Parts: sequence; C-alpha cells; structure tokens
Amino acid sequence: MTQKISIHIPEKMKKSNPDYAEFMAKFWMCVAAVLIGINTFFVLTLMQMTPRLKIVAQVLTEPMNSFQLIQAEPFDSGIADRNLIEEMLVRYYLTERYTLFPDEREMSIRWSGRGEIARLSAPQVYYEFYAGLGEMANSIQKLNYTQGIDIRTISRRNDTWTVEFDVYQQGSGFSRKETRVAVLETRDIPSRRIYRTRMSNPYGFTVIKYRDAEKKQSFS
Repeated sequence: MTQKISIHIPEKMKKSNPDYAEFMAKFWMCVAAVLIGINTFFVLTLMQMTPRLKIVAQVLTEPMNSFQLIQAEPFDSGIADRNLIEEMLVRYYLTERYTLFPDEREMSIRWSGRGEIARLSAPQVYYEFYAGLGEMANSIQKLNYTQGIDIRTISRRNDTWTVEFDVYQQGSGFSRKETRVAVLETRDIPSRRIYRTRMSNPYGFTVIKYRDAEKKQSFS
C-alpha cells in the first residue's frame, strides 16, 4: 500500500501582502542605516583633513600671491595684513558712495542711517554725504541711468588715503565718464564695532574726514 505524502509549497509573497510591505520597509531601513554610516565616516575623515584656515579673497593694489590670501590669524588690531584689509574697506566705501541704481528701495537701504555708508562714516561725514544728495534721494526713481566707479590708483600716508577713480554714468543712448580724486582720513573707533560687523570691520575702521573733486580741480 502506497502512502501519499503531500508537500505544501508556500505561495510567493504578494506585494499587497502586509508581511511583504513590512519586509521591504525593514530592508530599506537597513540600507539607509548603512549609507548613513558610510557618509558619517567620510564626513569625519574630511573634517580631520581640512586645514583650519580662512580664505579671504581680495582685489588690492599691492602685489600678492595665493599664499597671502590665506588668513590663518584672527581679525584684531594687530593683524599682519591690516593695511590690505583697510585698503579693501576704502575701496568698498567709495564703491558704496558712488554706485547708483534707479531703484528707490535699493538706494534707500544704501543711503539710510543703517546702511554701509553710515556704518563706515563718522556722523558728520555721513550727514554731509546725505545733505549733498539734495533732491536726488526723492527723484531716484526718475533717473534714466546707472552709475558705477573704477578705482585707478590708491595711496596712503599715515591715516590719509588718496584715491583716483573714474565715475561712469550709462543709460539709454547716454554715456559719461568723470575722473575724480578723493582724500579720506580714517581712524579706528572701537565703539563702532558691532556684532554683525565683527568679521568685516573688527576694529571699527571709520572715515572721519572726506572730500573729493574732479581731477582738474585743486583742493583748498
């Protein structure tokens, strides 16, 4: 007598089966955990390899090489490259004073008492600047040109800077160039050093006297 033996072959797990969904969820969780672990390993490795240096890109007059652009020391009053940083601030200051767009919101931010010109100027210098704008502040939206500058030469004697630069005005069918010379006297005023500028102006670099004129004119 032959005895029949039945063998039960389990059916293939269907995608709609809750057990299949649970299995796939655990599988992808394992894959994600492995990937996170690998990424963490690489991040920690890169952190150990990265030098603790701050790279400060600057466009300056003095001849430099790539190694001089790497700033490893903290910004303070005794920084070795202080003269270069001050030159950068003088260039930035003049650019802010003379850059002009027919955009009322943009220029109100630049010219306001909380703007960059006010931040880098002594109160009297800023007052003279704003008073010299005249009706410009109210009619900025009606201008049909933009204005920018190109600094040609810059020199320093103690705390006095002499800068020669070109002012360009360009619009639709309109182009004008004027060469001017500015003389700035600067001081370090630590009280003007605030938290939001502690890296860009760490020792309170401030313009305390400012005058400029066309190059063909002489200063009195």
